[in-house]
Amino acid sequence: MTTGPRRLRRQPRPIIGSLDGAGVLVQRKMREVVLGAAWILLPGVLLNLVATSLAFDRYQTFKGSTVSIPELLGGEKAATGIEELLWYVGLVINSLAACLVGGYVAMLAVRWRMGLSVRIRIGYRTVLPRLPALMIAWLIGHCWFPVVAVVLGRVSTSSLAPLAILGAPLVLVAATMTLVVAPAIVVEGLGPIAGLRRGWRLARGSFATFFAFVVCSVLIGLLVQYGIAYLPRLLQATGLVTFGRFGWLIEGVAGQLGRLISTPLVAVATAFVYLETRMTNEGMDLVLDADRAFGVPA
Repeated sequence: MTTGPRRLRRQPRPIIGSLDGAGVLVQRKMREVVLGAAWILLPGVLLNLVATSLAFDRYQTFKGSTVSIPELLGGEKAATGIEELLWYVGLVINSLAACLVGGYVAMLAVRWRMGLSVRIRIGYRTVLPRLPALMIAWLIGHCWFPVVAVVLGRVSTSSLAPLAILGAPLVLVAATMTLVVAPAIVVEGLGPIAGLRRGWRLARGSFATFFAFVVCSVLIGLLVQYGIAYLPRLLQATGLVTFGRFGWLIEGVAGQLGRLISTPLVAVATAFVYLETRMTNEGMDLVLDADRAFGVPA
């Protein structure tokens, strides 16, 4: 017996529901979501591994190694010019790749919520025609990010805390206003300027929800990524495993594995927030139900 697409259902708690739904989709469709996104993230991952190998060329042990982001990127005391350049380029590429991943998983997330098939080729077939729009929208909407990348690559450990306190709210607001641009461009077939305007309108109408989601997704993304990254340290702390001079390599690979999981996870949750916002503010679910009732294909 063949059944049609199921109806979209609203979540009573959009933030928790979106994050929980993203976890379920990633678990059940690991190949389609994570593996499909991995090809987009691969250039940034390779750059990060090269920069890590240069920064920790004479790495011997986990003992005394720093856990702060700037020093992990090479830091103003440890990094050479080549390392700083690689990490800077890597940060920018990773940000752009996260936007493209958001576009890739957007249609997969929509199809999953509607009970339709989820395939890698469907995601790529949908996102490839929208790549120019996604890249231009990222360049315009994230024009501030290259400056932030320079600051992250050169800030010292002592100045990291005050800088985060002063700068983090501004960065979070900027991220909030462009949160759903990628899903809007892919799902609604918009151009870059129209997608930015669409994302801005949706964010302005649900700013509190979007801002809270950005904060939660950043925390969860960091926990997933760095939780996986520090597994080698935990294993070595038990005394059962010793990585020796290859410790930097193991930790670098673990960190990039964490990125390959955390980025699509947050991207799927963002797509779900986009859907929840459209259902709440625009009655998207009611429109689709009405179309089906009158014989209009979904």
